[in-house]
Amino acid sequence: MTRFALVMPGIRRSAFALAVIATVSTSAAPAAALTVTGAKIDKGAVQVKGTSAAPNATITWEGQSVARAGGGGRFHFETAILPPDCVSATLSDGATTIPVVIQFCAAQGPPGEQGPPDPHTSMPSRWTSRQPQRSSDR
Repeated sequence: MTRFALVMPGIRRSAFALAVIATVSTSAAPAAALTVTGAKIDKGAVQVKGTSAAPNATITWEGQSVARAGGGGRFHFETAILPPDCVSATLSDGATTIPVVIQFCAAQGPPGEQGPPDPHTSMPSRWTSRQPQRSSDR
């Protein structure tokens, strides 16, 4: 047996082991994606809760910084920043950006027709102030 034949099986085993290690390391489970567990509008403010953000990441809503995620990736915030259509709100942790639909929110409709004038505000005022009577007026 030649020296080449004796060395070759070791090289093949090493190359196979490296290929297996490379495959395992590149096929590891991906990091958890940014997740919204709740998004609703209440009393004019948007309330958002979520998980799986990058640890301690700055959370942005519609491009504005609104919160910081905890070390475990949890976050929550309340903001008056409301997207015009309530469908295309964007949330980001700096690594991932996702669209968010807000519960109890819809796009503003077209303006309605002008209503009739208010009869209480269009009439001249008959109210007069009462002046204290002077003793000479009695």
